[in-house]
Amino acid sequence: MAWMFLNGDGMRGGRAHHTIEGVPLVGERRTAPKYRFYSVRDEFPALYPAGDGPGEAILGELYDVPMNELRDLLDTEPPELELGVIELD
Repeated sequence: MAWMFLNGDGMRGGRAHHTIEGVPLVGERRTAPKYRFYSVRDEFPALYPAGDGPGEAILGELYDVPMNELRDLLDTEPPELELGVIELD
């Protein structure tokens, strides 16, 4: 199992949530206030470290995802997005 922070289509009500349906929701969480929220092709949300500029605490959902479901979820992501480690608040 892996903890996965979701802030887009994998969240409840999102287009890709069916891939993790029934996976334990740990709860809503915010990132540390050091990220920026972007749109990829006006289709997918993406987080990126703000670097030296101002960052925000981004709201999302934290799940405890088994590896099979995690692979299914990642298969729904566009090639521009990468899996990464983020800091939570």
